[in-house]
Amino acid sequence: KGWLIDKLVGVMRDCGHDQFIVNGGGDMYVQSDRPIDIALQHPIRHDEAIGSVPITRGALAVSSTRMRTWQHDGATYHHIIDPTTGQSTTSDIISTYVRADTALIADVMATILLIKPELNHQLSSTFHIQTILLRKDKLS
Repeated sequence: KGWLIDKLVGVMRDCGHDQFIVNGGGDMYVQSDRPIDIALQHPIRHDEAIGSVPITRGALAVSSTRMRTWQHDGATYHHIIDPTTGQSTTSDIISTYVRADTALIADVMATILLIKPELNHQLSSTFHIQTILLRKDKLS
């Protein structure tokens, strides 16, 4: 999704728009002359926010193990697959929120951090991203 959002951002700019929001299923890019306050959806109680982030120019992506789930043989699975196991990731992270300069970087980093949260510091400093990682045991 991030790649496509960035392509649409390019189209908006090429068409002369200097203020817009491109929302691709929750991952988004904002370009505005004033900060737009974006709510961060609670991963379990979807009608609630855990906070918000103001964005003037840049992207926000969210990955969660609580979206796109299914049951099979009594177990619950989700769509974030750990490439080392071929199974739904089993880290203790339930949701990641990533703010980056591009939607592609935000989207990819949000997914990677769900699988390997121990890379947070390294990825944050390398890609200049801001992150929030929610652990299962920290939600109330």
